[in-house]
Amino acid sequence: MKIYTGPWAYDLHDKSVPASVRLRNIGAIGASRDNHEARFGAIDIATLPASDGSQLPTPAFNSVYGGAAYYGHYVIRRAEVKPGQTNIASIMKAYSTGNSDTYGNTVARDAGLGMYEMIDLWADPSGYLRLYQVMVAMGKWEAGARSSAAPGYEAFNIVYDLSDQAVIDELFWGMIHGLREAWRDEGYSIEVTPEEMTYQPPEKPQRSFWSRLFNAQKGK
Repeated sequence: MKIYTGPWAYDLHDKSVPASVRLRNIGAIGASRDNHEARFGAIDIATLPASDGSQLPTPAFNSVYGGAAYYGHYVIRRAEVKPGQTNIASIMKAYSTGNSDTYGNTVARDAGLGMYEMIDLWADPSGYLRLYQVMVAMGKWEAGARSSAAPGYEAFNIVYDLSDQAVIDELFWGMIHGLREAWRDEGYSIEVTPEEMTYQPPEKPQRSFWSRLFNAQKGK
């Protein structure tokens, strides 16, 4: 599997395009305090307005694979109900800064799952596919792309062309890589499969947004 890294249809800073699309961050998930995004190919940080009025630093990725991997990692890191299991309600609780009921119910309906229906990623052979469907439903919500008349529909379907098997593979295997990396962080021994592509960071490690902000406040 080859990961596509550009050229891209939209500039990272073109605010006329939904952030989840132009940043290749399908869930528009904010930066982590521990800079987890760096291992998945984060290349820049944008500041987005959250629905609660706060400003949310949000990473951009060099591929849709990286954005999907960051999503998978986030689900385990923040929304795992028990080892290997999650549900939409838990993801919404960890993720949503506003409209969580409407958001969650819409994602549940679009993904064909119940809000509290458990997604078993270890025991259920369809567990990965079910979470993938949740990820795509969240991506369409974030981009305003749930119908052909929606304003973000065209942009979403250019970057996340779900009629292209190569794009589907990037999203699906990126998400799985992120899930497995989170479990590895927890101490589980999981073999790396050929579909799990790794990101080689620059020689000089990049500091997280939070580290840069802290040092700036200290005058460093």
